[in-house]
Amino acid sequence: YAGSYQAGAEFLVPALTDRLAPCEGVAARANPRYEAAWGIQRGQDRLVTLHWGKQYSSTLIDATGSSSRLVVPVLRGLGVAHSVSRVDVAVDSVNGAPFLEVAGLAISLAEEMGLQVKLEGDWTAGVDGRTLYVGSKDSERRVCIYEKGIEQGLDVDWTRIELRVRPCSAAKSVYASMTCHQMLASHDFTRELLERLNIDVALAKADLGLAPRARRDVERARRALARQYHDHVMRWVDEVGSPDAFLGELARLHDEQLRMRDLRDVAHRQDEAAKFMRPYLEG
Repeated sequence: YAGSYQAGAEFLVPALTDRLAPCEGVAARANPRYEAAWGIQRGQDRLVTLHWGKQYSSTLIDATGSSSRLVVPVLRGLGVAHSVSRVDVAVDSVNGAPFLEVAGLAISLAEEMGLQVKLEGDWTAGVDGRTLYVGSKDSERRVCIYEKGIEQGLDVDWTRIELRVRPCSAAKSVYASMTCHQMLASHDFTRELLERLNIDVALAKADLGLAPRARRDVERARRALARQYHDHVMRWVDEVGSPDAFLGELARLHDEQLRMRDLRDVAHRQDEAAKFMRPYLEG
């Protein structure tokens, strides 16, 4: 879990240290985009790292691994506005469906949905662990399915299904308040896969208030159109006298364009017919 918090380290460090006690602060390596960093850990386990400075007024906070389950509720309880830049949420199947059954269902579902599939690891012998990725590495949401038991060196059939999200700008603040179930339900693939595996995580399709990608693309195109042609359109409205008259002019020009296209099509068909018949007529 990683996000930008609209508060300074002078507030966040003592607030988190107090709420995560017992813990201790340690110097940390800063993200290259930031000037300084501070870690908070419990024993040898790093709970959270804070990065701040340079041109940023906000503080970047990241928590990894199992510590995120402890840290995220504390971060959200601070009441500080933040946006999420990365979040991973996982569902484990221990001694449930074997890995290959999960992988087979995932591959079949990915094909149905037109999603990219990538295989990594030991798919020949299955000794050193296998990983299946669904979705492009550059996409907003990508699913990683792997043999967690082998990764941990345990003799147990432990499969992890992990949804990795890098929210688009419009969704970053939305993910800041979502539950794990809502995050899983926000992706059609993970929701459908878990349903087919009969893994009950109480998933109803999340209503996130987010426009689907196609809708966002349309809105982006309209904003670009408004930026480029706003002044010209407003002058046109002034010339014809009203917005309704402007729309009437647009409709008239559109109809003219359609008629011209139809005439060109007719002329083209006539030319093609003449070319076809010419040898017979000349003969």
